[in-house]
Amino acid sequence: MDTDIWFDILRGVRPRVLEYADAYLAYYGRFTISAMTVAEFTRGLARRQSPALMQKWELQRASLEILPVDERVAEQLTTIIRSQPQKLISALPALPNALRCRLRP
Repeated sequence: MDTDIWFDILRGVRPRVLEYADAYLAYYGRFTISAMTVAEFTRGLARRQSPALMQKWELQRASLEILPVDERVAEQLTTIIRSQPQKLISALPALPNALRCRLRP
């Protein structure tokens, strides 16, 4: 999932995002984010200068699957998004493991 969606899940303010997140978690057993999302989220927390939030994030990271983002992964995901943007969520189970990110519209 990308950083914006990750924030939406943590904030819990968009019911549809939470519905997708719950379904994904039930299917895969844990959330999957990219290394880019880890970096962006960590940067944002560092700016808040809250050791307690950073510690909570470090504990939470241990339960996540964190995927590297390389050119092959980016190209495959771009192809899927361009060809079937409305069907991306239903395609998640068929994607290679490296692409199983929690993407929610």
